[in-house]
Amino acid sequence: MAEIPVDDPTVAGLLSDSKDRWNPVSKEVLYLDFRSELSAHDKFLYHAADDQWTRIANGKKFRVLKRAEGLARAFDDTPHSGDKDMIIEPVRDLETDVVQSISDILGKKFSGIKIVKHRFYSSVGYSAMLCLKDGNYSEAHAGSGEFAIVRLVDAISDMSKNGLLLLDEPEVSLHPGAQKRLLNFLKTQVNQKGTQIVISTHSPSIVEELPPDAIKLLSPDPATGSVSLISDETHPSDAFFHIGHTSGLKNKRIMVEDALSAEIVSRAITLHCEDLRGTIEPVIFPGGADSLVKHSLPTLALAKSSDAVMLLDGDQRIDGADWSVCDSTPATGEHRETWEKHATALLGCVPQHFANSKNGSSDDDSVVKNLREILLWARDNIYYLDGKVPEAAILAETEASDPDSTTVEAKARFVEIARTTFGLGKSARVPALDILTAQRMHLSQLDESSPLIKSAFEAVNAVR
Repeated sequence: MAEIPVDDPTVAGLLSDSKDRWNPVSKEVLYLDFRSELSAHDKFLYHAADDQWTRIANGKKFRVLKRAEGLARAFDDTPHSGDKDMIIEPVRDLETDVVQSISDILGKKFSGIKIVKHRFYSSVGYSAMLCLKDGNYSEAHAGSGEFAIVRLVDAISDMSKNGLLLLDEPEVSLHPGAQKRLLNFLKTQVNQKGTQIVISTHSPSIVEELPPDAIKLLSPDPATGSVSLISDETHPSDAFFHIGHTSGLKNKRIMVEDALSAEIVSRAITLHCEDLRGTIEPVIFPGGADSLVKHSLPTLALAKSSDAVMLLDGDQRIDGADWSVCDSTPATGEHRETWEKHATALLGCVPQHFANSKNGSSDDDSVVKNLREILLWARDNIYYLDGKVPEAAILAETEASDPDSTTVEAKARFVEIARTTFGLGKSARVPALDILTAQRMHLSQLDESSPLIKSAFEAVNAVR
């Protein structure tokens, strides 16, 4: 950490009085708990304590009906004198852009939304009036998810720039489509206002829309119950492993590094087993080989997946790898360092191993057990394309070029092929889609005897 510039007058106002630390960042903080973000109607009807007037059957419903008359007058801007004491904040018409955001998330076209803070139902709460083309309805007739979105969007839209937003389980009572649209709205707020957002969630629909470096995986220690951070960077497919959920494996899959590898697999299926198209498909895992091995491999291995394999580029193959060490090394905690060395020697890195924690650190026995499972699965389910670089392997078979060309050289050649094929100028940027199209054209020249196609078909054959 850099030294604090105590003698710099330009930052003097940002330092504590003792000048040994920076002052805390000053920002607006908004916390919304979706499990408790209930409308005034639901708060009273389902959670308020009984009293002498509501202890009888349907007593609460009767009070809601009576008090709703005053609330309706408030929304109509015709309150009686007694109503005014019940209104804590006047009725507000939400701004047009706020109404549009709510409409987009909920999949309804609202013409207007009103909201009021009141105590007509004894306790303080919010009520909303949602207006559609064919009529209006209050939160009493809306789903709890609908009302929560109204409160959320209204509150967030009113936040100042560079604020901190804390959301606790925003997926509550929202279907997956609405959850994704909610996240799109939140991303817009980040871009427009610089809002920092922290979300606590158990929703795959939300998590799968986030990049790995935004997903922090927390897990309780089974022995103590204490919660700790077990992954600061987590791929969406790994995020719910600890609660028994693995996603993205409905059909038989071949996990690949990029779009070109996926095209090679597709070509192998076309040539060798066209009838299996649709039941076996290549899946591009964001982040390339490093992410595949570090993040996807552990999930598949520890779940003992039998409907997926990995196909890596040839430059990921470690020459002379001795997989027999997985059988000869004792699987006990005192050999943790040895197993981590095995992982590096066989895979090039130590995969994320989802070990249990013990006294604040990962449990050695758990680490070894999981690493052994990961390596055994990898031994049987990781395949490699022929050659070092797929681009170079294709060019070697179609243009008789050097099969040991570097990635940069081979990719540069396909850029020029695409430039010529599509008539682009020398200084024009060549779109990635044009480059991939040029690669597909060359792939179409390969037949069943192609070493590259054969190597891809090994992975296909293993999972079929």
